[in-house]
Amino acid sequence: MIECHEVIPGSPRWHALRLPVLTASDIGAAAGVDKHKTPLALSAEKTGLLPPGFENKMMRRGRWFEAAGINAI
Repeated sequence: MIECHEVIPGSPRWHALRLPVLTASDIGAAAGVDKHKTPLALSAEKTGLLPPGFENKMMRRGRWFEAAGINAI
């Protein structure tokens, strides 16, 4: 089933709508081929066992260097 919601990507409402469903961003982890998220971590995230805003080392590093990349461009 496809649903349309008028929300801003990245907003708290957007994250809340995506939390309980398997999205394209989750497929690699669900299939066990994502280098940064295991199927167990995905399951914990979707069932609410991981706190909101959970991040791994790669996500944290990406955020740290995001501003530098934008400034370089």
